[in-house]
Amino acid sequence: MIEYNLKNLLKMVDNKHVEFLLQNYTDEKSIITDHVKMRLEEDIEKLEKDLKSYAEQSDLPDAPNYEPFNEWLYNLYKNE
Repeated sequence: MIEYNLKNLLKMVDNKHVEFLLQNYTDEKSIITDHVKMRLEEDIEKLEKDLKSYAEQSDLPDAPNYEPFNEWLYNLYKNE
């Protein structure tokens, strides 16, 4: 299931930075103050830094290796 409603997403999130982003983005007509804008920019920078760090620590390869999947798919097709 994919949830598109930001208010419902907010209930599922356990991250103070993302919570702040969602809380301040749920109302299209809300006025964003300089304080909120500065906080949002800081939070976005923090999240980007976190994502970069996680990517550097990841054991996943930089590029996918499709050969095992193609071989499995070919064998499956051949055996059918």
